[in-house]
Amino acid sequence: MADIRARRDVFSWTDDEVELLLRVTLDYKTTKVQENVDWESCKSKYSDIGDAFQKQYPRTPTEKDFPHDASAITKVQHTVKIKQIPSKYTHAVDTGRWSGQGRVVLLFFELCEEVWGGSPATRTISSGIETGDLEESSSGPSLERSNDSPESSESSGSLPDAAVVRHRRDLLQAKLNGHRSDCLKRKLPADHAVQEDLQIKKEDV
Repeated sequence: MADIRARRDVFSWTDDEVELLLRVTLDYKTTKVQENVDWESCKSKYSDIGDAFQKQYPRTPTEKDFPHDASAITKVQHTVKIKQIPSKYTHAVDTGRWSGQGRVVLLFFELCEEVWGGSPATRTISSGIETGDLEESSSGPSLERSNDSPESSESSGSLPDAAVVRHRRDLLQAKLNGHRSDCLKRKLPADHAVQEDLQIKKEDV
C-alpha cells in the first residue's frame, strides 16, 4: 500500500517545465560566473534556483504545457530534479551516447551542456541524433510527460531550436507507438488460440 501511494505522489514534470528549470539554472550559473563565483559551490543554489523557477512559472494559461500550480512544485522537487539531470548528462558525455539517459538528456542535451558542460569530452557527441539512441531511450521509464508545444530556444549558439526539439519528440513518440503495436501483435496469437479452443468446446457440446 505504501509503495502504491508513493508512486501516486511522484511528481510528473512536463517537457516545458523541465526546460524552464534548465533555463533558470543556466541563468543562475551565468550570474555567478559574472560574479566570479563557482555556482555549484553555492550552498543556497537549490533554494535560489527554486525561487527563480517559482517567479517565472506562468500563472495564467499559455500555449505551453504548464499544468501545475506554481506553489504545488516544492523546493524538494526542484532539488531532486536538478540533482538527477547532471549525472545522466555526465554519463552521456562519458559514453559518447545519449541512449539510456532519459528524456531530458535526449531532448535538451545542448541546454544541459550549457549548464554542466565545459569539459573537452562534451565535444565528442554530435549535435545530431542517432536512431539507436531513440530506440533505447524510448524503452526506459520516464517521469517527464510529452507535449506538443516545445518552448522555443531564446539563446544562440549550441542550443536547439523548437523544430529540433519537436523532431526529437516526434521520433521518440513514433518509436513508443511502434513498441506498443508490437506488444499487441504478440498477444494476438494467444488470444486467437483461446477463441479457437472455446469454439471447439462449443461444437463438442
